[in-house]
Amino acid sequence: TIRYSNQTTLTRRPRYSDGDIKLMNSQERVQFGKDLCDLHYVFPSNMPMVGYEGAFYRYETGQTSYADFLNEVRRYETINTDWFKELTEDAVTMQHSLSVSGDSEATRYYASVGYTRQNDVIKTQYVDRYTVSMNVNSKLSQNFKANLRVNGNVQKKNHLPSDVNPMDYAYNTTRALPLYNTDGSLYYYDRHAYSVGNSQENSRLCHYNIINEMNNTSSEYDGNTMSVSGDLNYRLGNIADFTAAASYSRSSTLQAVWYGENTNYVAILKNGEADE
Repeated sequence: TIRYSNQTTLTRRPRYSDGDIKLMNSQERVQFGKDLCDLHYVFPSNMPMVGYEGAFYRYETGQTSYADFLNEVRRYETINTDWFKELTEDAVTMQHSLSVSGDSEATRYYASVGYTRQNDVIKTQYVDRYTVSMNVNSKLSQNFKANLRVNGNVQKKNHLPSDVNPMDYAYNTTRALPLYNTDGSLYYYDRHAYSVGNSQENSRLCHYNIINEMNNTSSEYDGNTMSVSGDLNYRLGNIADFTAAASYSRSSTLQAVWYGENTNYVAILKNGEADE
């Protein structure tokens, strides 16, 4: 007998239209920043200066003209970055299973293989899993029986490091912050995204873009297990049963966390950008 089964699951990504997500759009956030500046609010010294606050700071410190300031503000009011759309996706998980079973007068057998692809709602994150199983029961003679069992699996996880959290970023980042420049290149702003090295003593902020961090970091897990067991059974009439059993198993795992040279993480550690 041959059987095939498939199970597909869809996990919906968050959307700003969801009733439990109540976040300001870019125009509301720009107005909020303007209200704070009008109140002469003192912003933290290590706060990333983005949106209205960043434009106002650059104008106040003479880095831009008043016309440039107004142009910046107009852009931030309409940018309305959809962080959930950019960083997450509706995720499909598919499970495939194929099994073969049968029997004869002396032997029964069952074998199956499976594959699961589990995509995460956070882009770039996924899990691949392969499984195999086999069970054979055989009557070698009137008094001898043998059983053999084999199980194995291989799993690969590709996630992001815990301190690269796109979901948290999407919930907590102003929509008045661009993700891309007008020419389509990534838009970078300066911030301390990680608490590493001597970053607490270093007042320098380094270039940051969440897409760049996602594309240049990873937390990978590779694991596999295999087990084989078997037993022989001899029945001595109605007097006694003798059983000999043996088993073997092995497993291995490899975990690695990687931060590329173009990340904010490495820039903080070296106290300089990648091109410096």
